[in-house]
Amino acid sequence: MMRICRIVFVLALTLALTASMALAQGKGQGKGPGTAPGRSGAPQSPGSSAEHGPKVEPASHHPSSVDTKKKSPGELLAQNEKLSSRLAAKLPGTDLQQAAGGFKNLGDFVSAVHVSHNLGIPFADLRTRMGSGQSLGEAIHVIKPGVDSAAEVRRAQKQAEKDLKETGASR
Repeated sequence: MMRICRIVFVLALTLALTASMALAQGKGQGKGPGTAPGRSGAPQSPGSSAEHGPKVEPASHHPSSVDTKKKSPGELLAQNEKLSSRLAAKLPGTDLQQAAGGFKNLGDFVSAVHVSHNLGIPFADLRTRMGSGQSLGEAIHVIKPGVDSAAEVRRAQKQAEKDLKETGASR
């Protein structure tokens, strides 16, 4: 009888400790009351509580919502005619949505398009090298060794940022 009581006590103690640890982790992991995750010291928005986190608007109200982040660069291009037109002028005769396949994000793709156009490098060569794990700078260095690849990457990234901003696209 005494042995059963000890087992029940140990199980109850283990359950209580596990529950308290889970509860502590669910309350913002060390962030004090009155702050929402990612907003150090800022008061919580109305309708939020420490237990439930900050109030989040529906995805349709946020341009950088989870839905946007899940879309491939090709899908984002299909939704943005203005950006597609700009890029099509730099890669005539290319199916942009297909060409964007394999890129991590739209910004990388647009930067690669600019490098191809600026340096006269075949886009397919950049895409192949970047798809195999090389950075844009490494790909430029291999294809055109005499070029300052770091400067060309910066130039292309600035051009890409401008395109994305002016056309309302998200990375």
